Amino acid sequence: MLIHALVTVVLAGSFTVAQATETCRHLRSGTVQCRIADVTSPRRAVPPLKRTTAENPFADVLWWPELVHRDEGFCLTFRRETFEGAADSQRFEEAEDRMLDLLHDYDPCPGVQRPPASPRAIAREVVEEFLPPPPRPEIDPGYAITGKPAYLETNGNLTPTPERRPTPLGDIDVTFTGTYRIDWGDGTPIETHPTEGAPWPAGTIAHTYTNTGTYDVVVSIAWTATWRIADTTGIITDNLTSTAIIDNFDVRQLQAVRDR
Repeated sequence: MLIHALVTVVLAGSFTVAQATETCRHLRSGTVQCRIADVTSPRRAVPPLKRTTAENPFADVLWWPELVHRDEGFCLTFRRETFEGAADSQRFEEAEDRMLDLLHDYDPCPGVQRPPASPRAIAREVVEEFLPPPPRPEIDPGYAITGKPAYLETNGNLTPTPERRPTPLGDIDVTFTGTYRIDWGDGTPIETHPTEGAPWPAGTIAHTYTNTGTYDVVVSIAWTATWRIADTTGIITDNLTSTAIIDNFDVRQLQAVRDR
């Protein structure tokens, strides 16, 4: 069954109210899916709504992003889905992750505003903005010898100073902790290390090459970000990586020379 109605929409960012045409469909599962059509001009400013309180009218609502083609190209619209506990569901997180990914490459369609952001969505956007810098790896003396360990100096920081920045929902505090992932470039399995690499003889990150050649040594830090906005906390681990590469690292072979 299709239902057409006028609804009030909170426009994120400017926090304004607009009138929109909404089409809803009742599914057999009991879920109500609604699609927002053209949005008219805003009427008045209102404070932002939070999803986390019991009185929140959006507690049972999520907005699923859809990529559509208009005359000017591809752009985003948002389909309203209503079911009990929507804001705490896995689908809600999937909707926000999909929205953030698509917003990297596409803008909302004309007249369409992105939905109000949850603390988790704001945290993901902000955390990616101040990701710690990559390490500055080196292997002295600039080459390796087959059969002998090459010691990697990572020159990074796995526990950088915590960050604080303002957001529309209040200040966010973020603490990063990292783990090294080393790809030596010769086809051996990627290694993980929880500490900094140092030169011989104190270094704990070393590798022995068996064949001569040149290899790209990829040194990454996989980050875990712990964040807090007011009373809401969370952890982000996906897609948080700082990477550096030692290009064309030379591996040589020693050859004995016999005197005659």
